[in-house]
This record gives sequence, C-alpha cells and structure tokens, in this order.
Amino acid sequence: MFSKILVAVDLLDPTKGKRILEAAAGFAGSAEIRLIYVRYMMEAALKYIDQSSMAAEENAAVAELVELAARAGLPAGQVSGASPMGSPADRILAAAAEWKADLIVIGPHKPSAAKFFLGGEATRIVQRAEVSVLVVR
Repeated sequence: MFSKILVAVDLLDPTKGKRILEAAAGFAGSAEIRLIYVRYMMEAALKYIDQSSMAAEENAAVAELVELAARAGLPAGQVSGASPMGSPADRILAAAAEWKADLIVIGPHKPSAAKFFLGGEATRIVQRAEVSVLVVR
C-alpha cells in the first residue's frame, strides 16, 4: 500500500519511539522506511552553529536510529536515517516532500505552555502534510 514511510522518532523518549516503530512496521511490507530525528534548534540560530559539530551529532543520531530499527526488527535493507536540525514540524514536512514519502508516522508530544498556544508539532504536521499521517498514541 505504501512505498515510502517517513517515521519521526524522538531519541529522548525510547518508549514512545518503540511504539512508533512497531506501528510503522505494521505498514511497512516492502516499503522503504526512513527514520528521522529532528534535533530542535531555532531556524535563525542555525547559521551560528559550528558545522563540524553538527555533522558529528547528526552521524551519532543516525547511527542510533539505525540501531533502533534493528532492535524493532525492521529489515536493514529497507531502512535509512536522517537527523536534521531545526523546527521539528518544518523539517519532517520538508523531509517527506524531498524523499517523496507517502506516509508519515509520528507520535504526539505533551506540549509546554508556550507550545500549547502555538499548537503542537504533531498538529502542524497533520494540518500541513500533503500525504497521509499516522499519529501513534
């Protein structure tokens, strides 16, 4: 049914990450799966960050994503990882468009007071995505 599934995982919440991966695995079949962990940073601040430290941090996060996928039993040949830095909703939507995903799998976050008034990341993804979105509770 789906050929490319983008799965957003929060490496800081392994329990929720496991549930999200299990849900994605149920839809996977022979689909390609890209795990994404967005390292939050205000977009305006990105230009002031040392690029070499960002690359090392991204490589470590991608390695952790691939390890999570292996522990979840996802086929290694179908899985890739990405860990951009920026606004989670913006980066997830951009990754889905660039990679041409046909399903995005996410989990909700309990918003802080500030995010409550702005709307959560999951809400923004659901509202703005051009493809189907599965929100795993």
